[in-house]
Amino acid sequence: MRARYVYFVFILTILASFLAGEALAAPGGGRRRPPPVVSLAKVVKRSVRSQLSVLGTVDPYRTSIVSSEIEGRVKSAPVKEGDPVIAGETVLAALERSDLVINLRIERAELAVARARLKEREAELRRDGLEFKRAQDLFKKQVLDRSTLDRAVASHEVSRSKSLQARAEVNRVNERIASIKDQLSKAVIRAPLTGFLTEKATEIGQWVAKGGKVGEVIEIQKVLVRAPVSERQISYVRIGDSARVRFDAIPGRSFTGRIVRVIPKADTKSRTFPIEVELNNTANNVIKAGMFARVYMEYGESVQAVLIPKDAVLIRPRGAAVFVFEKGGVREVTFVPGRGVESFVEVPEGKLQPGMMVVVQGNENLRNGMKVRLRGEGEGKKRRGPGAPATGRPVKGRRQG
Repeated sequence: MRARYVYFVFILTILASFLAGEALAAPGGGRRRPPPVVSLAKVVKRSVRSQLSVLGTVDPYRTSIVSSEIEGRVKSAPVKEGDPVIAGETVLAALERSDLVINLRIERAELAVARARLKEREAELRRDGLEFKRAQDLFKKQVLDRSTLDRAVASHEVSRSKSLQARAEVNRVNERIASIKDQLSKAVIRAPLTGFLTEKATEIGQWVAKGGKVGEVIEIQKVLVRAPVSERQISYVRIGDSARVRFDAIPGRSFTGRIVRVIPKADTKSRTFPIEVELNNTANNVIKAGMFARVYMEYGESVQAVLIPKDAVLIRPRGAAVFVFEKGGVREVTFVPGRGVESFVEVPEGKLQPGMMVVVQGNENLRNGMKVRLRGEGEGKKRRGPGAPATGRPVKGRRQG
């Protein structure tokens, strides 16, 4: 019996506390809920063109699959994936060259022999040439007969032929030496582009076949943003037009590029045509290959438009709405959204006037005519002291994307 009595008293106590709290929170109670805190932005009017926005991906400006021109065993591979490389300077891999060095020594010895033989043949040619000239002079003076002259001519021709053969041998040895030197140079595989090594396909001790892959190098001092454009919009895209590009990985920055390519073949599944926008990268290559990109392109004639931030737009069952701040309260305005211009949305003429202030934060649970407080006023001074930023728990809601 006593237990029932205690339980009954406990329930009554909780109920009384709940009713007291409701009374304090009610309009007639001792304390009212404070107005919600909001942030504002200004309605602007400016000259804009129709805008086309698409999503794309960053591609390297150039990509090179580096292969070996000769076969051999890898002696060194000093560069790691992600390392910067310089065209014609950075060594990606070096092959064993001992057999080539030996062959080069042999051929140089052969060249010395061939040059000595050539020197001997040229001396014989000069000697027989003098004999031939002397025989001609004596034959003209009728001192020598015809048969003696003919022997001198034949001897001179033989010497000439031997000299040509010796010179050809020297040239052949020189060509073999040049070939070995060329192979020696190909045994050192250098970066063909200035950029970064993104894939390493060899390691020390590995055998590389002729044409075997050594690595992949990309150039990103410039980049290409590749994006698909629908068949209904591709007619607006022109090669040479400028485009603005933003990256989710680089917030707060916008890059201006140029449309350099429109691929005239659609993807048969999506019915989209690829386009490429060329951008200059930053000095520290902040734009990376594979990044997600948002491409904005303008077309058509410029017109004056009233714009509000996208964060100010709420999607209601009856359409789009925005809250205008007036005399400490808010007024709801419904409208049909126009063009999207970067982070703004066009509002039909007459709905809003430039210079008006609209709510961009804290607008999810507002109602028409509700009183509000501006973020950073009153609450910040009371709780955190002058100049301290106001903080609040964000309320989730659906905004215009």
